[in-house]
Amino acid sequence: MKAKVLVCAVLAAMASSGLMACEAPEVKTFEVVRDTAAVQEETAPRDGEEEVLQAKTQAQNKVKADRRILQQVTEAVLEQFEGRGEAVLMDARTGALLAQVGGEEPHGVGSTFKPISTLAALASPELGLKPDAQMNCKGYTKFGGRHFHCWKRDGHGEVGLDDALAQSCNSVSFELASHAHYDDIVTFARRFGLGEAPGPGLAPGGKLLSQKDIPKFVEGYKLLLSVGQHPFEQNLLQMARAYGVLARGHLVQVHRPGDDWDKPTPVELDPEALAMVRKGLVDAVAGPKGTAHWAASKRVSVAGKTGTVWTGQNYRKPSADNDQIYDDAWFAGYAPADEPEVVVVVRVKGGVSGGKTAAPVARELLEAWHEVR
Repeated sequence: MKAKVLVCAVLAAMASSGLMACEAPEVKTFEVVRDTAAVQEETAPRDGEEEVLQAKTQAQNKVKADRRILQQVTEAVLEQFEGRGEAVLMDARTGALLAQVGGEEPHGVGSTFKPISTLAALASPELGLKPDAQMNCKGYTKFGGRHFHCWKRDGHGEVGLDDALAQSCNSVSFELASHAHYDDIVTFARRFGLGEAPGPGLAPGGKLLSQKDIPKFVEGYKLLLSVGQHPFEQNLLQMARAYGVLARGHLVQVHRPGDDWDKPTPVELDPEALAMVRKGLVDAVAGPKGTAHWAASKRVSVAGKTGTVWTGQNYRKPSADNDQIYDDAWFAGYAPADEPEVVVVVRVKGGVSGGKTAAPVARELLEAWHEVR
């Protein structure tokens, strides 16, 4: 018996000007076929331990088959990026890797870090902010004699912290960070497993540098840190682990099937602040102004955050229509939004933006996961 899993891989025509408009990218369909004969083997019921052993074996076979499917889907969806795409799917409950393509090299993570820097600001007694605080985005934040600009140059106006996350407002993150200490943000981020190896036997990932370890440190770095830019770099596995904390409130050890791992450990976070951040991640995908609306699915509810990292590099082949510099596009999130079971992180070198390039890929991977769960 064979079961078919349909996967729609988003083809982003990044070199065309049409991607700069808010229109849905065209899609290409991949078909991955699963042979379920070994998974649903029909045998006569047996009594006692042998029956229990058979049930366990069948369950394990199904898990292995599902992982093979998700790995095939992930590889197929990322083919369109010609080696520039990376993605991981992780079980949010245990840290088990369900699929992985790349993801071990540290890079700037962009605005996917904003939920954590926002929580860090709310945890600071010096700021005295509440999760329902309202802030004003004028399109920039003035700090140290410089203007740090929001991506929306005319500003978002007055927004709540959850709206600021949904709309990826830089000015709110800059303003929060301007009143914080750099090392306080770093220390808080360590609660999410950032700056350390995501699990046993895995690449160490990016470090979290203290202020004293950064050559020629300037105070403006804390504003850049708040939006996940240089000198802050982590890999996809580290960000998957961090989003596992946002999703379920505990820190897992990322591990491959068959590897030893420790049980998840609870992370102490303010419940009201965490609820506000989670609402912001839901609205980023499902809200009318969310930057991650291309991650929205009719099959499974999704929460997540986009990120766009300026790199100064052009990863594309030169052509008459392609003479601009592209950014790294990120999406990090989880599903289902209300009872998270899986975390997804996507990064595409030379993408247009996290929303237009990485978010549609995340949707396809989550829909594939939903089909085999």
